[in-house]
Amino acid sequence: MITGQHNVERPSNKPQEKHDRSSARKVRQLQAIAHHEAGHAVIAWQRAIGFRYVTIKPGSDSLGHLKHRHAGWFRPDIDSSSRVRIRAENHIIVSLAGQIAEAKFRGRRPQQGMDEDNQHAVDMAFRFCASE
Repeated sequence: MITGQHNVERPSNKPQEKHDRSSARKVRQLQAIAHHEAGHAVIAWQRAIGFRYVTIKPGSDSLGHLKHRHAGWFRPDIDSSSRVRIRAENHIIVSLAGQIAEAKFRGRRPQQGMDEDNQHAVDMAFRFCASE
């Protein structure tokens, strides 16, 4: 006779493990968004492109964003001076910096969230090129 053994089932940790993985995934996603937006902000600051704020608070059409200050003199569609060209190039660089920072954090290129940034960079290039 074997004594001291009980055939008691242990509670499953599967739902908790699933919740923990989901929470960890959400934290990692939020960190990636923060790196993406910080990439925009750091390069904007480095390139002297003024901005009002940067946030990772989700909006209606984004998970975060950088709010630029409007420079009234910056009109690449009508002014092709070297001052405006350099400013346009800097805006393009700022637009691309978010996904580069996110890629460095993730260790791979982002799969989503950069379409608007890419479109902004292309639009800026076309506006400037159209003025020449």
